[in-house]
Amino acid sequence: MSPHNVYYPTKLRKSLNIGRSISLVIGSVLGSGLMILPGLAYNQVGICSFYSWLGVGLIMMPFLYIFMIIMIEHPSAGGLVNVTYLLLGDKIGLFITYLIIFSLVLLVPIVGIIGANYICYLLNINNNLNILIAWFLLFFFTLINTLDTKISLRIQGISSILLLFFLFTIIIISLSGSTYKFIDKLIDIPFNYNNFEKIWIGMTLVFWAFLGWENLSFTTEEFENIKRDFKRVVMLSFIIMMCLYLGLSAGVITWLDSSSSRTMSAPLAEVIYVALGYRSGIAAAIIAVLIMLININAWVWGPSRLVYDAGRKKIIPDKLANLNRHHSPHYALYILFIFYTISLLLIYLMGDKFMLIAIKQVNCIFLLLYILSIMGYLKSCNTLFHKTVGSLAMGLFILFLLQFGLYLILPVIFFALIFIKNHFQKNIYKKRVKQGF
Repeated sequence: MSPHNVYYPTKLRKSLNIGRSISLVIGSVLGSGLMILPGLAYNQVGICSFYSWLGVGLIMMPFLYIFMIIMIEHPSAGGLVNVTYLLLGDKIGLFITYLIIFSLVLLVPIVGIIGANYICYLLNINNNLNILIAWFLLFFFTLINTLDTKISLRIQGISSILLLFFLFTIIIISLSGSTYKFIDKLIDIPFNYNNFEKIWIGMTLVFWAFLGWENLSFTTEEFENIKRDFKRVVMLSFIIMMCLYLGLSAGVITWLDSSSSRTMSAPLAEVIYVALGYRSGIAAAIIAVLIMLININAWVWGPSRLVYDAGRKKIIPDKLANLNRHHSPHYALYILFIFYTISLLLIYLMGDKFMLIAIKQVNCIFLLLYILSIMGYLKSCNTLFHKTVGSLAMGLFILFLLQFGLYLILPVIFFALIFIKNHFQKNIYKKRVKQGF
């Protein structure tokens, strides 16, 4: 068959069922959060970090209820971003699209670096190589997702089932002989203003571990039966993740020194090493590497769908909405990989402090997306119950958003630039109309 006769599809393939979807959520939401944040949060706010995990889990519950409803009603490769377009208008939609694409360009390379950190830990090599390893990981999974999404889904599915089993086993073993030790530490925390402030600070950091729902939303166009499967996927995934997050946080608090560099770079492997010995620590590091591989795969997959949808709307060049014969948005994957490379270079030049700032900035932006999604939901819902749930979620998230302080400056700048751009475009259009063009 000549190249001119090759069939190129115009729609994404419907290939997601419950099992595949849960594996994508586990890959998107669970991986990087589980692999590094329990240690980082413990380093930043001490034992209060356990309550930070619990606090974010609680405030996410009303949002997830809303998330299930709006994504079943509005499935799209644009996910939650598309919802803001539909329910809040083009200006807000344009603003959040550019902002989310920018944040994903920061987020995905950091996920790659977290995976590279565990590879360095496992192979006992210099951590300075983590940027290079992260680049190769992102390149590999960009290639996999370009060639065939079916291969990508099989990797996700098989790995997720095995890894969940091992993770639960590891956490149960590591805590079985030290539960009282952990409870004693937790009871000793006085509930005063300083500790409440620490819990809030910890929450702004660990919120990163709850990002990924929007990544799932980018795949809703590919569900075989979204009305039947989506609610089950979200509820089961959330229960699994909360058990793992709280379990690992407890393990980190029980066994590790909050000031250790390994606590911050590879807490899962270090907990098992301290609790059960060298061989178990190596086994945990292997598991952690596998988790990060499926995590990177999921995060390479999701953003490409958002860019594909933005190209389809002509917000960005429409060439990025082209699909290859494998139903893959290959141009979107390529352009994102170029931007990931630039971000990795920036992280290399600016160091770990830049990565911590980037994590909080991304958290702030995605929280803003969630708030806008809730606003759209409140605008469209009619019943008192739904308005009550929406108002509760909105109040909790706005209260949480205020904790980000200076990180709100960047979204304000984005909004101002888009407002100015629209203003100039309107003026140019009016002049052309007057001149008879």
